[in-house]
This record gives sequence, structure tokens and C-alpha cells, in this order.
Amino acid sequence: CAEIRSGHCLRHQIERHLFAPMRNHGKAAAIYRDAVAGLDAPDAVFIGGGIADPELLPTAWDALRPGGRLVANIVSLAGERMLLDWQARHGGVLTRIAVSHVAPLGMQEAWRPLLPVTQLAATKPR
Repeated sequence: CAEIRSGHCLRHQIERHLFAPMRNHGKAAAIYRDAVAGLDAPDAVFIGGGIADPELLPTAWDALRPGGRLVANIVSLAGERMLLDWQARHGGVLTRIAVSHVAPLGMQEAWRPLLPVTQLAATKPR
């Protein structure tokens, strides 16, 4: 992109780099660093995948501006362990979100739970 800060080019960079961790397991931190290289420190970072990369949370936290917000959503036990450890060291609020949908159960209907999501929301000290 000639102008990385334009909306179209930034979306292209995000799609090209930040959705890639789903296909590049264990490389999320490096992909994140490449995607934001040369940009101002972000006000917020949202993580919804790639949490198994042990460098992702520290990399995103370091890039975040003071007073900025980091939000991470995970469903795996390994991811939950990482968020619990991170929250113990850096603070933030942990929330468990559970959603169910009505689905057929024989001739009746019942609530079918989806995987619960554990969310960490933390604000970087100023």
C-alpha cells in the first residue's frame, strides 16, 4: 500500500496479516508485528485467535499505547490458562460468556450450549 493509514489499505493489511494466524499456527505474534509495523500505537487490541502463541499477548501489550485496552476472547483450555496467568500478572477483568440456542430434541426443543468464551479485558497503565 502506498498509504498504509487509508481505510482501504489498513483493512487490506489487517486481512492479509491478522487473519493469517488461523492458517499459521504459532506465528501470531510475528504476523501481528508485521501488520502494525510503522503505525501509531493502537488505542485497543482485540485478540480472537492465535492465543496459543506465547508471544502474542506480550507483543500486543507492548505495542498498545498507555491507557489503551486489550481484549482477548478464547474457547480452549490452553488459551484460558494463558489468560489466567496473564491476568494474575497484569490485571484486568475475566468474564465467562455462555450462549445457548434452541434446537430440536426428538419431538421437543431444548437449549444447546455453544462453547463458553473466556474474555480478558485489561487497560494498560498510563
